[in-house]
Amino acid sequence: MVNYIECICPEIASEGIGEGFLCVLERPAMLRTSVALSARGYGALGYAPTNLVLNAIRTRRGLKWGVPAMLLAVPYFYAAAICTIIINDGGPSWLYLLVLLLVWNAFKFHWIGPVSLLLMAGRTTHARGAHA
Repeated sequence: MVNYIECICPEIASEGIGEGFLCVLERPAMLRTSVALSARGYGALGYAPTNLVLNAIRTRRGLKWGVPAMLLAVPYFYAAAICTIIINDGGPSWLYLLVLLLVWNAFKFHWIGPVSLLLMAGRTTHARGAHA
């Protein structure tokens, strides 16, 4: 079995540190890069149209639109079904990414109805408790 230190950091292995130690120079850079990419991706996704609509629905004035917004899941599921048919008929396989995005957005809109009802009920009971 090849020593892991010798493969990545031969200068550390030659000093006789021993087996089982990872090179400390390699791991933080990968972790830093991963955290930076996920932070940028999260910031960019905040401006996606579906996220903007869902954020507007989660406001106090927008909660009443949660149940009607569930109907927006239907076109997303329909578009995902059409893309799946195109893929099965020999279309490009990159459409799987589009199908994943469409189904994810459909589930987001599908769940906003019950969530908005729960939030509305919670805010109503909180308002009643404050007036009593």
